[in-house]
Amino acid sequence: MNKEKKYGSEFHWRQIILGAMLCLVSALLPVSFAYAGEGLDRLKRFTANLNSMKADFTQTLFDDKMRQVEVASGFFLLQKPGKFRWDYRVPYQQLIVANGEKLWLYDNDLEQVTVKPLEEALGAAPITLLTGSDDLEKQFKIIELGNIDGREFLQLELKVKDTDYGFMLLAMGKKGLEVMELKDKLGQVTRIEFQNIVLNAKVSSDKFEFKVPEGVDVIGEAAPSANGISAVQTQ
Repeated sequence: MNKEKKYGSEFHWRQIILGAMLCLVSALLPVSFAYAGEGLDRLKRFTANLNSMKADFTQTLFDDKMRQVEVASGFFLLQKPGKFRWDYRVPYQQLIVANGEKLWLYDNDLEQVTVKPLEEALGAAPITLLTGSDDLEKQFKIIELGNIDGREFLQLELKVKDTDYGFMLLAMGKKGLEVMELKDKLGQVTRIEFQNIVLNAKVSSDKFEFKVPEGVDVIGEAAPSANGISAVQTQ
């Protein structure tokens, strides 16, 4: 493995986890606001009506000086509650799959898969939002940033400061979520832009299961789900 690939991989999985958390939070969080502007109205409509989502995506990682570090792209699937699939195709073939209970991180080049409980992988704050045990307002300070080029921007800042996450930016288009950004405590920014979005289409449940390919090293829980699919299977 060359130095460039190693550098990309070290940061890549961390940013995938952050991206997964972002998308699940934005899609599944409970929303209840006493006073809502246009941005919050769009967020409420999106979350209330969303059952599934599929889209192409571009994910860009910036360092703490907003210099571009890495760009990745691929295909994304999400289904309530708590299921998602990020299929990274460029510049590396990597995959993250969650079935609501487990999360698999698969690196095709390294021939390695890491298996973790979903709650452990995403962290306490995201899981609190996913389970709906608290209102969004209890977890975040919410600021409407106004309309920029037809998108309504919202900033969500975690009230709990001792986490890996700083604040989130959500860009809501007329049809729903189009851009997400997350800034971590090191100042790195992950930006995810969605294209070719399809909402509430029927999605097969086996898209959110994973079968470990023969010869692949497993870190963590070794047993795949009974309905597992091959890691090389795409949309």
